Amino acid sequence: MIDLFLDKSRNVRIRARVNEASVPRVFTFYGEDEDGQRIALDITSYDFELIVFKRANAPVKLFTLTIGDGLTVGGDASNELTVTVTAEQATQRADVYFWRLRSVTDDNTWFNGPWEFHNGESDSILEDDQIDIYQ
Repeated sequence: MIDLFLDKSRNVRIRARVNEASVPRVFTFYGEDEDGQRIALDITSYDFELIVFKRANAPVKLFTLTIGDGLTVGGDASNELTVTVTAEQATQRADVYFWRLRSVTDDNTWFNGPWEFHNGESDSILEDDQIDIYQ
């Protein structure tokens, strides 16, 4: 059987601690030029929003991050998206929720997946503050 994906979004798991500000994370976006070489993808026109929902396919939004309020576009080539969650936004009870990072401009989801707020031990290992994305 052949799987055909009409959705370009990718699944990413996020973990954060309840009632604490998160470690800012940077998504770095790349594309390809006509020769197939990796180039920085300017994301200033995408008007991203990151929405955390109570459950996948649920209409209940816990909070939304937007450009200037939790999301920041930066970098020398304007291809870096920094995600920051405040302690005030992390007031959910410990549980697994669902999130989407979408571009309002082109009405397209880039990433989605489970978002776990926890109180206990964290087994996550911080290897890098940056996540590279290739389109």
